[in-house]
Amino acid sequence: MKNKLITCATVLCTLLPAYAHSAEAKKTEPIKQEAPKEGARYRTNTQNFKDRVLAFCIARAYKDDEGASDDAYGVGAHLFGWTGYSQDPNVADPEAGALIDQYLSRKYRDTPWSDETGIKVPFNLAKCLDLYHSEALEKLVRKHVFDPDKIAGG
Repeated sequence: MKNKLITCATVLCTLLPAYAHSAEAKKTEPIKQEAPKEGARYRTNTQNFKDRVLAFCIARAYKDDEGASDDAYGVGAHLFGWTGYSQDPNVADPEAGALIDQYLSRKYRDTPWSDETGIKVPFNLAKCLDLYHSEALEKLVRKHVFDPDKIAGG
């Protein structure tokens, strides 16, 4: 038993200074952090176009809530710079606007809980999400976005 204690103490005495040195080195070495690869510059032209349409859909859906609408519209306007259009955006944007209006005018059934609570839900966010995932938006992308797989900031 005594030999095991001596061996254990020897190992600890040998390794502890090395561990302490490495821990001290970690404290003084600068931490290298890479910028997160998030945001419009790291997405494709297609993703940015679709995100822009989604932002404008949300802005229209919540036009009576000035803060939400302004925020969503601002995001959509910002994304313009990160979207590669094959044509003048003044052509694509009205077509996107018409598609947004079409989706927001849809009538969605209330959920079962809305009958119990008396709360009527317009499901506008669900309509915008359905638009975002629609084949109709994919057709608009194919029509107006050039180099669809190109990373916008690359």
